[in-house]
Amino acid sequence: MYCCAYLSLLSIVESLRPSSKQIVHMPNRRDVINVRGETVPLVFVHQLLGAPARSFDPCDGLVIVVEYNGRKFGLVVDELIGQLQVVMKSLEANYGRVNGIAGATILGDGRVAMIIDLAGIVRLASSLYMFFSSFWRLSSE
Repeated sequence: MYCCAYLSLLSIVESLRPSSKQIVHMPNRRDVINVRGETVPLVFVHQLLGAPARSFDPCDGLVIVVEYNGRKFGLVVDELIGQLQVVMKSLEANYGRVNGIAGATILGDGRVAMIIDLAGIVRLASSLYMFFSSFWRLSSE
């Protein structure tokens, strides 16, 4: 069982498979990554969305560096499946508000895939990760 989610290509800066030298482990499993001399906080998507994860080590998966409101952070995911154009349906209008999810789409094989809302991910990460909240506040000043 895995969670399939999509993200707007416009917000993606880059994706990479990090080496252990790039990862800095902070207290309480709050990790950051050094990307080209820039410190970027990591957000484990499976933790925020309550999905199962293959690993809790960022080096076993991929980091998708995204930018939101001029600030970068890394989404730790198990894998990238590919690029796809989808039609998004609002969850709020059809189901109810889900933090971190902008909507959903039905894939060709009938599975439902969630579409990630970066603003919601920032809110969830800020409430879950104390350092993320302070990083976001400091870097936006």
